[in-house]
Parts: sequence; structure tokens; C-alpha cells
Amino acid sequence: MKQFVFSFIFILLTVNMQAQKKKLYGSWQASNGTVTTFTAQTMTMAGSSYKYKVIGNIIRVFDQAGNTLDYKYKIQNNQLYLYVEGYGTYILQKMGANQQVGYGNQGNTSDNARLYGSFCSYSSSGYSGSSSYSTTQTVTFDGRGHYTYGSQSSYSGGGDGYYGGNGGYTGTYRVVGNQGVILTASDGSVYKVAIHYVQNSGEITELMYDGTLYGKALCE
Repeated sequence: MKQFVFSFIFILLTVNMQAQKKKLYGSWQASNGTVTTFTAQTMTMAGSSYKYKVIGNIIRVFDQAGNTLDYKYKIQNNQLYLYVEGYGTYILQKMGANQQVGYGNQGNTSDNARLYGSFCSYSSSGYSGSSSYSTTQTVTFDGRGHYTYGSQSSYSGGGDGYYGGNGGYTGTYRVVGNQGVILTASDGSVYKVAIHYVQNSGEITELMYDGTLYGKALCE
């Protein structure tokens, strides 16, 4: 009898979890235009798909390397609230079946292929007396929708010197024609980057973000 009761409760919990998961199915759009789509097996963000699992009020997302990111979630009034520890809450609106996807979620594989290789920016405080400080930031695109970011800083002065790096950040990107590029970091943060220069071949060679130029030539 106890085994029967336990099995019955387990079935009820399973059915309830499946019903909750189905509420996620479809497309949800953030205020910045980014669209996240859920199916029974995958969560697609900025054109890249990830496996996911619903555990209570948690959406656990798995990347290709097996790393996980947990979102606390709530659905209320056709809005999806996603909370990430340390990054706050993201609010997405449920999209209708015929609703058009906004800027930042268009583009295709051939567009992403136009953006590849390393792009660098360089900044320096110049010399003050006998000291100087400089930083080089590098974003590398694989031409297939994934990027990595890193930075290197150096300081010299007063007989002392320093050289260090900060990098290894990863994410996905999506090229939207010649309008811009949408970068989605692994923590869910989204950045809109302007395309600054395009070669006649269609290859993108310069980007602009927050007033800073990133160029392939600056990596040489």
C-alpha cells in the first residue's frame, strides 16, 4: 500500500512538472529585442540552442562543455521572469504565433560567417612622468555564432612593472545584416555592437561598442 501511495504521488509530481514546463514552450521577447525560444528539448537564445531541464522553479541550462547555468523563473500575465544570481531579473514577454521577431534576433548562418577572427581595441593612459598603463581587449569570433573575450593590461613605472590578463569569457553572437551584432554572454547579458566597417566581400573588419573601436588590424 505504501509503495502504491508513493508511486501515485511521484506520478502527480511528474505530471505537474511537465505541465509547468509546457508553459515555457514558445518564444519570449525581452525589451532589447532578444528572443528566447523553448521547445520540449531545447532553449534557444540569440540563435544558439542549449539543452535545459526544469527543476521546480529552476531552469537549468547546459552548454556544449557541460557547464550549467541556473535561472529562477516565474510566469505571470504572459511574462516570463528569469533571475540569475548576481545579475538580477530579466523580464520577457510572450510572443504570438505570428509576431515578428525584433532587431537582434534576425540574421542567419551566412551572416554570422562574415564575422570571424580576432578584433582588438587598445587604450593607454600615456606617460605620466616615468610610468604608463595600457590595456588591450580582444574578442574572437569563430564564424559560427560563438565568441570569446579577453583583456591584457600592463603597467610600468618607478622601477616596477606589471603584466596581467583577464579572459576566458564566452558567449554567442548573431549578425543582423549590416545593422549590428548581438552578443549574448554565458551569464545571459546581452550587448548590441555596431558594425563600423565592411569589406566589399562582405567581411566585417571593424566593430564599435560604447565609443570604442575594435578592429582586426589593431590585433596585428
